[in-house]
Amino acid sequence: ELVIHPRRTQADEEGNRKSLERALDNYIYLLVKKKPAEEGDLEWGFPSVERNAGEAMRDCVMRTLHTHIGETPNTYPVGYFPMHFVDVGSGPSLRRIFFFRVCLVHGPYLCNRQLVDDFVWSTRAELKEYLGDGEMHAAAHDITDDI
Repeated sequence: ELVIHPRRTQADEEGNRKSLERALDNYIYLLVKKKPAEEGDLEWGFPSVERNAGEAMRDCVMRTLHTHIGETPNTYPVGYFPMHFVDVGSGPSLRRIFFFRVCLVHGPYLCNRQLVDDFVWSTRAELKEYLGDGEMHAAAHDITDDI
């Protein structure tokens, strides 16, 4: 006999944004609050690392993933090219941030506590709560359109 389970889970009822078992009718996106390298406020954002000289972008994406959640076998990057980019800063301090989509098919999220202070799985509608109104929110809005 076919049993249909509700899309609203216990994690939804509890407001648990750390659970992958939430918002089952939406895509959810990993946001991390990195530990600051210097004194200052912590910022929420997508997982990121600096790209090594000569490193292929897709290899950098996988290194970013493994740095933040470990060697999770049920992940794959969608495509070989960035979905979006944002220029941050100006002059010699200009940085270009590229965005890639990576799917976690199934498995635990094991937060690297040496690098990350906190994390959430955010729906598109919740992104503004963490990213504010700036460039990152605008970029997130562009890349999180439903597939």
